Amino acid sequence: VGGGSANVSVFRRFDPLIMPRGAALYRIDSNWTVRANYSEGFRRPSVYQAAQSFAILPNRIDPAFEDPQLTETIRSYEIGFRFHTKSNYRADVHFFQEKAYNLIRDGYLAKNTDLENGDSVWNYGMRNMPGLALSMYGFQGLFSSENYNINPKEKRNKYKLSTRTEFFVLYARGKEWLGEGLAPTTDVRNAPRWHTQFRTFFTLGKLELMFASNRQTSVLSKSAAYPALYQRGVTQTRYPTFRSWDMMMRFYLSNHFLLYFQLQNMYNRHYAGLDATGTPDDLLYNPQQGRIWRFGVNYNMN
Repeated sequence: VGGGSANVSVFRRFDPLIMPRGAALYRIDSNWTVRANYSEGFRRPSVYQAAQSFAILPNRIDPAFEDPQLTETIRSYEIGFRFHTKSNYRADVHFFQEKAYNLIRDGYLAKNTDLENGDSVWNYGMRNMPGLALSMYGFQGLFSSENYNINPKEKRNKYKLSTRTEFFVLYARGKEWLGEGLAPTTDVRNAPRWHTQFRTFFTLGKLELMFASNRQTSVLSKSAAYPALYQRGVTQTRYPTFRSWDMMMRFYLSNHFLLYFQLQNMYNRHYAGLDATGTPDDLLYNPQQGRIWRFGVNYNMN
């Protein structure tokens, strides 16, 4: 398959863009398939980003400070395979690489003293980082299995117990180029090197149980790039590894009614979320929800 998109900017003077996309899939046999994909994408600077750029002078604020002029573009390469059997075992693994160019850096802040009277001017806003701005590569996989156990005491072959298990794994490496004399990062900020998820379901008659786990290794925070520039007294350059466990129980009263009990983050682990933009206004530690209990009834009219 192939395709693409084209974009022409009418009200703002950006170069026309053509973004191609292509993919191919080859079926080796009834169990194995191999695929490859290449795609490009873009994002024009928004009016909001342009309006957030200004210069702070001694006696006024000048909104005419240079706003983002370049278009953000990304190129993605993928190759992978799928495997499945009649016995309900499945695997889907693919390797990827992504490169982003001219990314807009938010919270840009620079000082200059080029005025004739020697006054300092602070330029604040959003700017394009020239050249390659981000590169990431890695692999991810999804593995699942379904098993059905038949009760031999039943005269008819009736499924009494069924199980389904899913396991997801992601490994990613990369770095970012921030420009303005700042050194590249050792990782992509807020992106863990390892991310794993696990879910297993047990169904027995009208009762269904689910257990799930989510684990994420340490991530580099956005504040790591700016402590000297923003003069932060305290910064947390890395957020620690965390794991959470969830469980859910459903009891089907009929084809229309079910009772459920859900417990999220059952061990009440405390962990940080994303530190939104990396500006001085961000929280140094953005705490996420702890343990949550839910009881309820679902009604389905179908």
